[in-house]
Amino acid sequence: MKRRMAIWMAAAWAVASVAVAWPGGGNKAAARAAEQAAAAWAAGKDAPVDDSELIGRVGYDAEKEELRVQMAHSSDWYIYKGVPAAVAQGLWESKSKGGYFGAHVKGRYPFVRVEEE
Repeated sequence: MKRRMAIWMAAAWAVASVAVAWPGGGNKAAARAAEQAAAAWAAGKDAPVDDSELIGRVGYDAEKEELRVQMAHSSDWYIYKGVPAAVAQGLWESKSKGGYFGAHVKGRYPFVRVEEE
């Protein structure tokens, strides 16, 4: 029992150390930005995506089943119609948003491109 507790405590310490040592891990501003993005997503607003080279912002309208995606290097929006909430949530929670987008959204749902000026 003591050995298991020691292993668990060592693992917890290692995780905490990585969170602080990892670039941005101890950054309060980055953590606050991530919390604000998650709150915006939960409220159905467009939220910035910081951990993707492909996707810049996403939003989801549950009533219309519309997923809004803005690519990282474009001001244009792509509005995908008929996207189930589970797929939209999967995109938001995915570690590889570009990979998830390519596998579960792109080419599977009709979309409209809206050009921003």
